[in-house]
Amino acid sequence: SPQVQIGSYELVYAITTPLAEGVYPVRIRVPDAATPPNFADVTRNLIIDFTSPSVVSVTPADGATGVALDTTITVVFSEPVRAAEAGQLVELLDPFNIQVPGVVTQVNGGTQATLQPETVLGGASIYRVRVPRAGGTVTDLAGNALDPPNFASAFRTRSFVPPAAPVLTRPRAGLKTYDNTVTVAGMAEPLVQIRVFANDVQVATTQTDVSGAFSVQTSSLDDGTYAFTARAEDSGILSPPSAS
Repeated sequence: SPQVQIGSYELVYAITTPLAEGVYPVRIRVPDAATPPNFADVTRNLIIDFTSPSVVSVTPADGATGVALDTTITVVFSEPVRAAEAGQLVELLDPFNIQVPGVVTQVNGGTQATLQPETVLGGASIYRVRVPRAGGTVTDLAGNALDPPNFASAFRTRSFVPPAAPVLTRPRAGLKTYDNTVTVAGMAEPLVQIRVFANDVQVATTQTDVSGAFSVQTSSLDDGTYAFTARAEDSGILSPPSAS
């Protein structure tokens, strides 16, 4: 059964029955020194929470391209969160892995964190979002740690010049195959769209990863001899074709 211990200024109420997650109203009747005593009611909410918070979404989305240079980073959490200071909730890293200065603000009751960079971002560049900031810790209001404890995403800012031409590594020259689809792979700039052509007819599209690598299967091809090329696209601007 519950136990009550009364000190000069402290009331300890030990609950021995496990409680499920939820909000429990607790009312405490506090007597004064009168005889007979007068009672004042004090009401508090007891919150039982075992669930860790998580990152629900990030804007710009992971892998986004053509992002505006004055973009605001928004991270949405599954529930209200806190950190030792707001700046620990999220950070933005530039292509050299250096933190981008900015102002972090919590909104929507603590379920969102926004980061507004202090200056415009560089064009045609990869930026990485990290939650929490290096060395920081994010918890919910009950103290449950973020799960997973580290979240990361990346996006590419818009470009105003054509990207470099891709370099194909597959298929090898002179390949003969009985398969009517072919794997085309190579390297290009990170997070750009890739268009693959067979004899100047587009047969596949994909996107490079943050390292610039790509691999894609073509659509079905008729019997014949084909020369494969690829072009990168960034912010609607096409690169020159690759060597076949």
